Amino acid sequence: MLDRYVRPGLGARRLDQLTALAIQRHLQALGERVTTRKAQDSATGGLKKVEHRLSPRTIRYAYSVLSTALKQAVKWRIIPHNPATDVEVPRQPRREMQALGKDQAVEFLEALHGTKHEVLFTLALATGMRPGEYLALKWSDIDLDRGMVTVQRTLVRTKGGWQFGEPKTSKARRTLPIPPTVAKLLR
Repeated sequence: MLDRYVRPGLGARRLDQLTALAIQRHLQALGERVTTRKAQDSATGGLKKVEHRLSPRTIRYAYSVLSTALKQAVKWRIIPHNPATDVEVPRQPRREMQALGKDQAVEFLEALHGTKHEVLFTLALATGMRPGEYLALKWSDIDLDRGMVTVQRTLVRTKGGWQFGEPKTSKARRTLPIPPTVAKLLR
């Protein structure tokens, strides 16, 4: 992150000469930067060059790395103040969730009928659980007689691989009803 997004624009400056304005201009330049990458061309099957701008998320991450380094420099008394604290970071736009409509859900379930994933995705559609929630379910979390499923853990990806983790909030730990048709599929 430092080599790719921070050092090219700010690396030549001494820490005591780094200003909030310089950081702000650098972040703005990152937002205007156009990069080229190779992508699969669906028409020809070959590779094509695609231009894109850095996302606000990438810029925010680069800022975070820089700010953390400067915070450490303040702790070590190399600089008296972290200039990154006075910078406005681009906002990451929130995308509205796109849910399947009734017809799309029916079409999806029909396409899954008889496959090994039919039960899993039928449960997911019926309960609205997140992928990390329904993939972390154990049989002990499902009460087929009462028609209930309890979310007690999530499946999270870590550097070491996949593992079970705690739900992010107390509201995420919940019990949900499941329709009789889904309970029948689970049986």
